[in-house]
Amino acid sequence: RVGMAEVSLTMDNEDGWLGFPYSEVTITRRAHRSGENECLLNASRVRLRDINDLLSRAHAGQTGYTILGQGMVDAVLSWRPEERRTLIDETAQLRLPQAQLEEARQRLSQAQEDMARLEMV
Repeated sequence: RVGMAEVSLTMDNEDGWLGFPYSEVTITRRAHRSGENECLLNASRVRLRDINDLLSRAHAGQTGYTILGQGMVDAVLSWRPEERRTLIDETAQLRLPQAQLEEARQRLSQAQEDMARLEMV
C-alpha cells in the first residue's frame, strides 16, 4: 500500500506557447491517502488555481477548443444557446477574466460582511 499517488506532465515550451519563462514545463499533481493534494510547477509548490490559469492562458485547459471536428460542428449546432455561449466565451478567452471577476466579487462581499460585523462590535 502506497500513501501517495503522483502524476506529472512535461511539456516542451521552447517557443514560449505557455507564456512561462522555461523551455520545459512540468506540472505535477500528488494525491495523498489523507485526502491532501499538492500541485507543483517545475518542482515548486503552487495552487491548483495557478495551474488552471496557466493552462487557460495557453488554451490548453480542460475545456479549451482549438479545432472543431466535423462531428463537433453538428453537435454545437444542436446545443442550447447557453451552451453555445460557453463555447464562444472559452474560444474568445473570456472565461479566465470572468472567473477572476467572480472571485473578486466574492472576496468583496466577504469583506463587506466582515466590515458590517466589525461595525456591530
